[in-house]
Parts: sequence; C-alpha cells; structure tokens
Amino acid sequence: MIDTAADEMGIDPAEMRRRNYIASDSFPFKTGLLFTYDSGEFEAILDKALANSDWTGFETRRADAASHGALRGIGISCYLENTAGAGELAHIGFGADGTVTLITGT
Repeated sequence: MIDTAADEMGIDPAEMRRRNYIASDSFPFKTGLLFTYDSGEFEAILDKALANSDWTGFETRRADAASHGALRGIGISCYLENTAGAGELAHIGFGADGTVTLITGT
C-alpha cells in the first residue's frame, strides 16, 4: 500500500516510509494500542540499509539485467511489532545455489 501511495504521489518508496516514521524526538512514543516504544533510530537504520543496498544505483542494475534478458526488481519493507514474548527465535540461511531459508518460531 505504501508503494502504491508513493507511486501515485510521485515519491520514492523509501522517502514515503521516511515521512511516516516516528520522529526521534517523539520517544517514548505511546501507540494507539497497548505499546510504548522507548526508542528508535528509524531514519538512521533506513539510511544505512539504502546505502548498503545501493538503492540509488538500482536503475543501472535493472538496465544491465534487461540488456541480458533478465528481470530485476527491488523492494523495501519496514516492520515493527511485538509479536511474541521474550525468546522468539529466527534463523536465516543462504544456500550456495542462491536459495534463502527463513525459519521462525516461538
């Protein structure tokens, strides 16, 4: 939905997310539900992720892939939710064949 809104408004999807983050000077932040977030550096984390992924260089990579008959896409997602109690585990594995396996559970 965020990507659709960004597209309709002509805004970069990362910028649309940035505009909707909790401002760092708004902590502690009480949600409309039962949660209070005590801290967060959402913009700094986004900036690091964008730099590490070379977000601005994507179109060059897409064009290069297209010149070889391949399709290339890019996506971004931000997620913050208390989903389980302490001790929730997750494991991510990267196979030599390019597969990714994600196992989660409580």
